[in-house]
Amino acid sequence: LASPELFGDDMPFWGVDVEAVTHALVDVHLWWRVDHSPAKSYSIGLHLLDSAGNIVTQVDGPIHHYGGEIVDTTAMQADRIYIDYRNLALPTTITPGTYQLALVIYDWQTNQRLTLSDGSDRLILRSITVP
Repeated sequence: LASPELFGDDMPFWGVDVEAVTHALVDVHLWWRVDHSPAKSYSIGLHLLDSAGNIVTQVDGPIHHYGGEIVDTTAMQADRIYIDYRNLALPTTITPGTYQLALVIYDWQTNQRLTLSDGSDRLILRSITVP
């Protein structure tokens, strides 16, 4: 993104790359860069939504920088780029079709979601087609 989508006051999201979509999984890279270390330990949720906005499947947790290094948000360094590798496992019963990828960030201790500037608590990233 040319400019980030800001979750709360301290979790700027910079973009998404969808690397692969199969009938079994969606392989995604999420891009993060902060101006300062967030004060709280946040969990990041990647959701797959059906046409009615219902969650079909999700994967939650800390940043998996390049798929290996687990980074707690409180340990993020200013101006460092973090690429969060996520594999979203799809249910075996999923119907082929168009779905939405959505992103949420929340305090894992309270389940309180961070909001965006428009007041919403999730960001629709893009549509994908499950074969």
